[in-house]
Amino acid sequence: SSGINAEYGGDWFYTMRARDPASGDRLPVLNKAMPARRIGIDGLYGLTKNLDATVQSLENLNQFYAFKRQRYFIYDMHLMAIHKRGPLSDLWPIETPERIEGAVMIDPQTLGFLVKDKLYEYRSNTQEWVVGCKGSNYFKKFRSADSLTVGFMGSWTWIFQGAWYSVALNRNGWESDNFALRSIKADLKLPMCKQQKSGLHREARKKCIGELKQMELLEGRFQSSVECRDFIIDRYDKEVVFSITDFQ
Repeated sequence: SSGINAEYGGDWFYTMRARDPASGDRLPVLNKAMPARRIGIDGLYGLTKNLDATVQSLENLNQFYAFKRQRYFIYDMHLMAIHKRGPLSDLWPIETPERIEGAVMIDPQTLGFLVKDKLYEYRSNTQEWVVGCKGSNYFKKFRSADSLTVGFMGSWTWIFQGAWYSVALNRNGWESDNFALRSIKADLKLPMCKQQKSGLHREARKKCIGELKQMELLEGRFQSSVECRDFIIDRYDKEVVFSITDFQ
């Protein structure tokens, strides 16, 4: 099936759909038929805005975990209500995290939770909440990650970094070459604020125009310099071309 997913950003949550599932293109894009809603006001009643992380439950596909500071919530989308809540110490009594920075479904039996340089886990086959080992967080390389979300490509996770996103394997954080720092606005069609806050001096602008042209020529498969990223992301609008080889 094409599937429906949701992305939670600040005060809002957006419904996503697969772009063209009939052709095999299951890249997520904004579902314009379902308007953005405010967390706790237009939906997701009882949850707070600016959640730290969310991830789908393994036992019930109608439910997902949400995390805010030292508390967790299990929200039921069918009942449109919080099913369960509590402190993180209920899940991990020893080495309780201060907060969950991100969450991901590693495989159908395992959830992963990003805690600094550690990857905590929940294993459904044993119903264990496992404390992560030092250095086990293989998503740590995405230093500016704001959130993670499952897409529709099975074992791949979408990692949001400001106005950019990358796609990496759930099980090891390996990044797809064609999906390293791509435009959220161009590909996923999510609304984004203007990133460039001030003008550039002549030489810097010339450099950034050159990088923008190179990015357009390479159809987004280009790592721009840090100083040009805001300039480029406000102007780049070419949608990514789907190829199944990017996910093999």
